[in-house]
Amino acid sequence: MSFTQRREYLFLYTVKDANPNGNPLEENHPRYDEDTRQAMASDVRIKRTIRDQWIRKGYKVFIDGEAKSLNTRFEELKKDLGKNDAKEVLRECIDARLFGATFPLGKEAFSWTGPVQYKWARSLHAASFEFVQGTAAFATESGTGDKEQRSFRNEYIVPFALMAVYGIANQYASEHTGASDDDLRAMLEALWEGTDNLITRSKNEHKARLAIEIMYKQ
Repeated sequence: MSFTQRREYLFLYTVKDANPNGNPLEENHPRYDEDTRQAMASDVRIKRTIRDQWIRKGYKVFIDGEAKSLNTRFEELKKDLGKNDAKEVLRECIDARLFGATFPLGKEAFSWTGPVQYKWARSLHAASFEFVQGTAAFATESGTGDKEQRSFRNEYIVPFALMAVYGIANQYASEHTGASDDDLRAMLEALWEGTDNLITRSKNEHKARLAIEIMYKQ
């Protein structure tokens, strides 16, 4: 099974007083273009948003976001699905069908180019980046004791950004992974719903605004 028509996607979302995508090598400063001052979010971040929503809705995914080895995850999926062949197992995972996968495990090693590819998201304007500090207090004694320990929290936020994401779905690559029209619909729904469900402290106030799908005749 595969889809037969090429698609292109444009997705817009807003970020308010949050961090669209922190860079761990820069103290989690929001990623940005130094020349244009546009806020940025990687394609990996976009796919993580989609995968997390799939997990909430009960879809099988290959990359579940937990810290484990490839072998451990593969054994989990084999047991869950009742299959042993690596390609058959991965074809049961919607993220592998759409985003591709690299499977460097023993004699079954292979690599799929995903039919769906996203570019980095960029704000449609120059953004500002603010450094904010907070405090937290923790009791050091139980009962009525009033001793406490305070710590400081430092973080960066973007006061406001209108972000744009471009994606493309290649019908020819879907022939290898088995991605279907239903998979593409599930992906677009997860992108929209998953963005609204980014409710951690650093990601709160992400809001989906516009999704456009262009479908070509061939």
